[in-house]
Amino acid sequence: MDPAGVPIFTETVKGNQADDPLYLEAWRSMGQTLGRKDFLLVADCKAAALETRATLAQEGGWYLVPVPLTGKTPEELAAWIRQPPAAPRELVLEAEAEAGAGSKGKRIGIGFEVEKTLTVERDKQTYQWKERWLVIRSDNHAKRQKKKLLKRLETAEKELKKLYPKATEGKEELAARAAKVIENHGVSDFLSVSISDRITYRKRYLKRGRPEPTSPYGTAGDP
Repeated sequence: MDPAGVPIFTETVKGNQADDPLYLEAWRSMGQTLGRKDFLLVADCKAAALETRATLAQEGGWYLVPVPLTGKTPEELAAWIRQPPAAPRELVLEAEAEAGAGSKGKRIGIGFEVEKTLTVERDKQTYQWKERWLVIRSDNHAKRQKKKLLKRLETAEKELKKLYPKATEGKEELAARAAKVIENHGVSDFLSVSISDRITYRKRYLKRGRPEPTSPYGTAGDP
């Protein structure tokens, strides 16, 4: 329990069961100890099961959990990022007391808030509640992701430059091998390969002997 970090509930359980069903009972036990349920439960994504959140809301609890990228959440998140439903705002850590009142604090990211209405069916009844979704981009995490992406792109490009068609390989087979390299490094959205044929032509004289300027000839192409 913050801010003192006082433990108010502990439980030892077997390791052969899922964690998800344990959160509600733990929360109810904490509520009995505190004598109230309107405290903020901060938990990991295993507490974000829809039924768990619905029960917490219905029984008067408050929760803060990261939502797992399952179901329709990835599509919703992508749509919000492309067209934010609210103006993004900077996230700034409050300035240290020693920094003085004029300090603006340190920016750590940017984000926006979305209000969602959720519905579940229980005992032939519909329960509905609202959630505040915080869509946040951490500056430090974004830098780490960018660094890793650039490294993957560099590695993929090096591997692609080493690809050469085999003696019995056509353009389609070579393109498939190149696509596999791109897929293996997870850079399909940022890197693409195009393959074109290059043919060189050689003169072939139709008659034997030393050719003359007027000697008839044909052309043969080598890929």
